[in-house]
Amino acid sequence: MSIKLLDGRLVINLIFIPVAIVMACINGAASVAAFFAALFLHECAHSIMASALGVRVSSLELMPFGCTAHVESFAVINGSKEIAMAAAGPAVNILTAAACYVALRFAEPSAFLEAFFRSNVMLAAMNLLPALPLDGGRILASVLSISMPPLRATRLTSILGICVGSLLLGIGIYMAATGNFNPTILLMSSFMLYASIRHFKNAAYMFLKNTTGKRDAIRRRTTVDIKNLAVHKSRTMGEVLPDLDTRKYNMVYVLDDDLRVIGRLSESELLRGVVKEGTAAPMQTLTQEK
Repeated sequence: MSIKLLDGRLVINLIFIPVAIVMACINGAASVAAFFAALFLHECAHSIMASALGVRVSSLELMPFGCTAHVESFAVINGSKEIAMAAAGPAVNILTAAACYVALRFAEPSAFLEAFFRSNVMLAAMNLLPALPLDGGRILASVLSISMPPLRATRLTSILGICVGSLLLGIGIYMAATGNFNPTILLMSSFMLYASIRHFKNAAYMFLKNTTGKRDAIRRRTTVDIKNLAVHKSRTMGEVLPDLDTRKYNMVYVLDDDLRVIGRLSESELLRGVVKEGTAAPMQTLTQEK
């Protein structure tokens, strides 16, 4: 649910619109202007960091509590780059909030400056929550992918996001029931639930998209790391897919009961096998076809 502008380079999440309206009604125009200013800084931080790391950003998605930079492919972006890109937005908001705090201590009171301070604190706090597609979720998924396949890390982070969103929604409902209605929490938690569920469902698709996009990435670079996997012939293709690493070129060795190699498959051959035979087919099927 989004609106695409500037030939798809700017994507506005539809939930962003009611959040802005609610903020304007509750807090006034100054607060909305301060929020947009803080969000602009957040967005610029992501874009500047991506450019500094040599990452090509295909589009920016404006969400209720932050901005996500969509790159052309994560196939050859290592975890440290992903963490740096994700952390840039909250880091700038934290530094800006600190500067505003100092200014408020020594300068004349200003409604805009106070709102700007609160907006930066809120954006930093929200985006550090461990839920995709928020920055905290991207950081957590990148850290987890050090010790597990990226697809599994994404799904685990999405599940955590669903739990956090459900907890916040429960808090919002409880506050409304006790006479402390806060529409921002309800909208925020609803968005987090929707986004986390969407990421969980689309994790496999995004994995395949990044793997397919690796071809162009390899053409632009001289080398890409290789990951070797050894699996039993009875394992299904669907069970093997989550073990692939989208940031590396994967080679799969199929073993029999005596641990002898009966076939060697590239990730391209495995993906073609999934399309032809389905995810429930055993790995042995592909070795028999070769």
